[in-house]
Amino acid sequence: MARMREAIARLTQEKGQAEEMVGLLNIKLDAYNEELFDAKSNVALIEAEANYRCQQNELATAQKVASLTSQVAFLREQIATSERAHTRLRKELESAQTSMLVEQKRLAAEKKLLETKKRQLHEMSSSQAVPSSQVASQRPFYPSQQLRTPPPRPQSPVVAPRSSATVAMQTEAIPTTSLSQENAELVHNLLQGAALLTLLNHVSSSGLDGPEAETLPHPDAPRDSEFSQLMQPFSQWFPPPPSPTVVKLAPLALAQQLYTTLSQLLAGESTSVHLIPLLTDYLLADIEHSVLTSALQVLFGLLHASTRVRAALRDPPGLSTQCTSRIMLRGKPLAPTTSEAARTDLDMSTVRTKCMHALTRVLKHHVHQPAVLEHGLAVVSLWIQISRQGAETLLPVLQDIVGSPKSTSHVQVRALSLLMQLLQTESLFQIWRRQKQWLPLLLLKSPVKLGALHVTVQLALLQFVDFIIMTYGLPGATCILSHQPDEASIVQPIVRLMETAIGRIHDEADAAMQLQLLRAGFQLISALEQYVELKSQVREPKQQAALYNILHYVQRELPRDAVTAMALISVLQTPTTS
Repeated sequence: MARMREAIARLTQEKGQAEEMVGLLNIKLDAYNEELFDAKSNVALIEAEANYRCQQNELATAQKVASLTSQVAFLREQIATSERAHTRLRKELESAQTSMLVEQKRLAAEKKLLETKKRQLHEMSSSQAVPSSQVASQRPFYPSQQLRTPPPRPQSPVVAPRSSATVAMQTEAIPTTSLSQENAELVHNLLQGAALLTLLNHVSSSGLDGPEAETLPHPDAPRDSEFSQLMQPFSQWFPPPPSPTVVKLAPLALAQQLYTTLSQLLAGESTSVHLIPLLTDYLLADIEHSVLTSALQVLFGLLHASTRVRAALRDPPGLSTQCTSRIMLRGKPLAPTTSEAARTDLDMSTVRTKCMHALTRVLKHHVHQPAVLEHGLAVVSLWIQISRQGAETLLPVLQDIVGSPKSTSHVQVRALSLLMQLLQTESLFQIWRRQKQWLPLLLLKSPVKLGALHVTVQLALLQFVDFIIMTYGLPGATCILSHQPDEASIVQPIVRLMETAIGRIHDEADAAMQLQLLRAGFQLISALEQYVELKSQVREPKQQAALYNILHYVQRELPRDAVTAMALISVLQTPTTS
């Protein structure tokens, strides 16, 4: 019995422990169920938020697509409208030129008729042997001859009243017609590209609100000449901007002034020279890069196409600086100008100074923008062929362009070419020499910067140094050789470039350029040898060995320079006199 009681007690105790364990497990199960419920709730919430965001994104994307589609359709309509207006304007210009040509031919025919009548009168008055009654019976009868006196003496022949009026009209109308025709042809040439149309983008009376609209001249003002009607399509060239607050007043006012000036040009009331101050204001204004590039393109086209503009901008003979006769300008020479075409009512000295300042400002503020630099350098290159007033401000700007890491190789070569073009003038060379900021030489002396340059820029640097030495002789060589920072020699980087060129000269894709680089370096070393002892410039044995190898290669591979290479080898082998 005692054992049974102990067993019962033990079983009872185990039962109690088992019930406690079951209770704990039930509690944990409830906790797990709650956590599972919370997790399912969070998952459902996240799915709902994700679905909502997806729907919102899809809706926004659909709206953007619809908006872009509408904008594309609107832009296509704009392009079609501008093309139609452009075509209409060209046809009107051609029609105006045709009518002007017909009018000139009519005037020429009337002039010939007048000369024929004068010759007939001379012949009739000189025949004194014929009786006056017979002369009167032989001449054709006009109603205006009923009250006319007998034929005059041969010394003072009579001219018909109508013919006199025709001559007066011809002498007064030909200059105006000639100026109008010249301006019409110029505007026609400028309209061949899209640059002038870009500048006229904001010419619309609906885009002006407030007091500014009253201060600007109205483009549709009536004029006495038939050419004023040719500019009417400009007012409808582009649709008005979306909102007047988006468009800045400065470009809008400039576009309106450009519109008025073009109207005056076609009417023969002003000359093409009046476009220069207006385009200068474009360059000085705070405008977008596309508009600035268009202004530079229009200025380049104006300088290239208008003889009158070149004549007006040309420096006076007493103030023009002399250039060395050795240097020839690249490209087609500009046509000569006459003193008659150079007459204008503007202060051309101020116009030249202001425009040069504007061009310098454009280059200086857009050093890291190759697209603007290409057009700016093209305009400056053409400008300094006409006038070099104020060109000294370009010297540091061009050197900054050459040294800018963001400049393309084409821009760097163009800037170096323009710098050489400026340094043809001795006064500018002296200014550049006094500045002592010779960036081309610093680039040659820096192996890291020189190795990072394109081969065309390396060739341009060698040509620049050769230009200084060959143009100015001893002063130029002194300027080059005196620039020796840290005891560096100008010959050492030239030797490195020639070594690199020899190593790459067998590359088919770049063989011609490497050969030019090799020959330019060899010619430069030959020129330097005339002013400095070549052996003193390559003191290290490794550099001397490299120069020997280069000279032997030139002697072997370049027959035209073999004699000069042999002479340089003999100079290097000559012992230095102490």
